[in-house]
Amino acid sequence: MKARIFRHALLFSLSLILTGVFSEVAARPGMRFKANKVIRKTAVVIHAAHKQLKLNKHFTGNFARAVAHQRFAKRQYLRGNFRSAIHHSRRARMLALTVIRDNKGTTQKDWEPSQEENIAAGKDNPTDAELDAELMKDNPNLKFSDEELVDAALDDIDVDDIVNDK
Repeated sequence: MKARIFRHALLFSLSLILTGVFSEVAARPGMRFKANKVIRKTAVVIHAAHKQLKLNKHFTGNFARAVAHQRFAKRQYLRGNFRSAIHHSRRARMLALTVIRDNKGTTQKDWEPSQEENIAAGKDNPTDAELDAELMKDNPNLKFSDEELVDAALDDIDVDDIVNDK
């Protein structure tokens, strides 16, 4: 009798676990698309910030932080951590917008995070400090020097080179 109850409990637990796993797998394609869209939009803003930084050369380190968060977002995306990719890419975009403003540029309204992006990011968004700490944990020797990036090509901040991912 006890063995039968144990077997049923085990089967029930296993079915719950498998249901959770399969629902997570099923949710991923939508999150993958949303993360792709966020990263691509942020890449546009970072390129605009790069141009503005080249013009006015007001170096604060925020541009280097934006690029670092965007590169981290792309790595998270490639690992399948789509929610983390969205968070880091949004952080990168906000830093890039600050760079544009600090360098006497104007921003476009559609560069701000949209309602759809805010929903995709989730309710429990990490703080900027938490995102910065996660970035530094991944790469503790990271230095934020705008001067080093002002003449860089920045061809590694977008996901457009990933095939069949749009």
